[in-house]
Parts: sequence; structure tokens; C-alpha cells
Amino acid sequence: MDGTDASRVESNGASAELLAPVGEGERVELLDVLRGVAIFGILLVNLQMFFSPIYLWFSTADWWTAPVDKAAQRLVFFVAQGKFYALFSFLFGVGMAIQLQRATRRGDRFVPFFARRMGWLLLIGLAHAFLLWFGDILAIYATLGFALILFRNRRPTTLAVWTIILLLIPLVLVGAGTAIVEVASMFPEPAAEIERATSESNARNVEAAEQAREIYPKGSYVEILPLRARQVGAIYTMYPVFASGILAIFLVGLNLGRRRFLQEVEPNLRLIRRLIWWLLGVGVAGNAVGVVLLDRVHPGLPSVEGFVQQVALAVGAPALTFFYVAAITLLVQKPAWRQRLAPLGAVGRMALSNYLLHSLVFTTLANGYGLGLYGRIRPSVGLLMTLAMFAAQIPLSVWWLRRFRFGPVEWLWRSLTYLRPQPMRRAG
Repeated sequence: MDGTDASRVESNGASAELLAPVGEGERVELLDVLRGVAIFGILLVNLQMFFSPIYLWFSTADWWTAPVDKAAQRLVFFVAQGKFYALFSFLFGVGMAIQLQRATRRGDRFVPFFARRMGWLLLIGLAHAFLLWFGDILAIYATLGFALILFRNRRPTTLAVWTIILLLIPLVLVGAGTAIVEVASMFPEPAAEIERATSESNARNVEAAEQAREIYPKGSYVEILPLRARQVGAIYTMYPVFASGILAIFLVGLNLGRRRFLQEVEPNLRLIRRLIWWLLGVGVAGNAVGVVLLDRVHPGLPSVEGFVQQVALAVGAPALTFFYVAAITLLVQKPAWRQRLAPLGAVGRMALSNYLLHSLVFTTLANGYGLGLYGRIRPSVGLLMTLAMFAAQIPLSVWWLRRFRFGPVEWLWRSLTYLRPQPMRRAG
């Protein structure tokens, strides 16, 4: 989740110009700020998931019916859901481009370095998912990072074509499922079978959600492990649906990163100013359609409304993501705003540590081995908890980086990647 390293280890085991992590002067301040913003947005989406089960996604169960909670859910859906993982995916691709360019300049072997880096990230992600919180995204980032290696030297047009193909895959799958269900529903026997299967699936998910509400706030750490593993399995079954979209945004980041679009932003400011309002308009329109259709889409049954919602979000969510990128890019060009946003850069430089800290803090609050608040934190309260947590992380990150070169998990990841401990404390 930090994209600015490169390394070289010769095949005979001896080191030749073994590269250290990127120096202070080489960092791109804008990318750090964007990572910090992404950390906030990811917490905004994840907060409710720390206190309620994934099975609610697939059932008609509704734990939160108060108007203020409905409003909070729709606000998060409109502003954040699908936007900040996309932002992190974009930055992941940009980071790979930076690493590749540094390795090329220095004549280093990129693939072994990046594969090793992804391998350790995969292990960190799996440990996070099974030992701490089921909603981990690191494992799929690492898995798709290996796939991204195949695209590292492709031409920009090739990357653009693959981006479009990968973005279309989920829509084709949802569209095909919708068509099958709609045609089958025209005949009595298939219609009855679909209704029965949907009802049974919904009942299973409602039961699983209630089981989670019973176990998480009361269970010990060991008692919670099997339930968490089942929820990880539920997440992993969804990977084929959204993995192609993540890889597509990786490719956008790789493409623009190779062109140094955000590393050397001055020549691109005119284009960004021309695009920003189009991105906002498309983003607002697409996400508005998605919100309007929320109550009309059955989570476990393909439908025309669901397909329309997916199409609207497939366009609207990335548009809003890149509106955020454009807006922050323009703000960072202004000295006053650069100074105001600088603390977010500290959060971004410790993105991995801050992301994992969310899980550590909120699972402790939610689960039985902590305060046992699982199932009791409403979405409206979750918004306030998100703001409080992030408000604490900003000065904590600034304080930490005044004393240390890396966040604690970044230090571990880099040390494992470079096969030697990295210097942690700042000189003096």
C-alpha cells in the first residue's frame, strides 16, 4: 500500500548496489496525500462492517431502520463505497510504475523484487483476514499484483484496451445472470424454483447474520476464529466478481504512472481543470441512480433494476474517484492548501499501518474479548467514530514520522522485501 521502492539482488546471492527505500527527497507529496484521503474513505466504508456481518449484504435483513441511520448509510454509499478502494487501486498501479521506472534507471531486476514484495503482502493480508478481520483487501491486492507484472511493459493502448475489457466483465456476468432469471421467470416452474432458491438463500444469510450477532460480542478470541474464517470464505467467493474491476484500475494507475501524470503534474493541470467538472457530473449522476435503486434491488436475486444499478455505479463510482484525485491535485498546487493537506500525507506514508490499526482498534471494540459492541453501533454513530478515529490518526502519524522513517508495518514489509532490516529511527 506504499508504492515507492525498488531493489536488486544478484542471482549469485551477492548484493550489487542493493537499493534502499525511496529517500525523503524522492517522495511525491501528492501521492502521499491521496493515500491519506483513501485511508479515511476506506474507514468510512469499513466502519459498519466491523460491527455487523457480511451476510447482511446478501439478505433482506435490516438491522438499522431509523431515518438518521438510513441517511448515514446512503451518504456513505454515495460518497465512499467503491470509490476509495478504487483510489487505492489506482495508487497501487501508480506505485508499481514508479518502482519500475526506478529499477529501470538503475539497471535493477524488477520482477524478483516486486514478486517478493507481493508475496509478503499476501501473507500479511491472509494473517489480517483470518486472525483479525474478515474484510481484508490486502490479499487480493497482492494476488492481482502478481497479475499486474504481466502488464508492466505493455503499450499504453494495450493497457487501455485491457482496462475496458476488465471493467466490462462484471457487467457481462451480471447482465447474463439477469437475462437468465428474467427469461426463466416467464415460465411457472422455473419461476417457482427461483423464488424457492432465493428464499432459502435469504433465510440462510439471515440465520448466519444472527449467529454472528450472537457469537462476536460474547465469544472469546478462539471461539470467534471459526466464524471469522467462514466470513473470509464468503468474501473470497466474491473475488471473481470484483477482482477484474480492481485490476482494471491498477492498469489505469500503471498507465498514468508510466506517463508521470501525477509525478510531474504541471503540464497536465489544464487537462485536469477541463475534466474535473465532467467527472463530478458523471459521478453524481451515476451514484444518484445507485442510491435511488438501493431499496428496489433484492441482494440475492438478479434483476433489471440491479443491472441498471451496476451499470450506473460502474460509470459513476470511478468518475467520482477521479474527481477526488483531480480536486486534491488542484488543491495541492496552492501553497496554503498544500500546507493544510500535508498532515494527510503523513497518514498516507503509513497507509498500511493505519489500515491495520483500524482493524485492531475496532475489532477490539466490537468483539467479546474487548468491549463486545458488535451489532450495537448504528451507521450514524459509525460516522462519528470514523471522524474521531481519523482525527486521532492524523497527529499520531505526524508524531510517529518525526521520530521514525517508516510506519511499523511498513518497516516490517520493507525489511522482509529487501531481505535485511531497514534503519528505523531518524538520525539525530
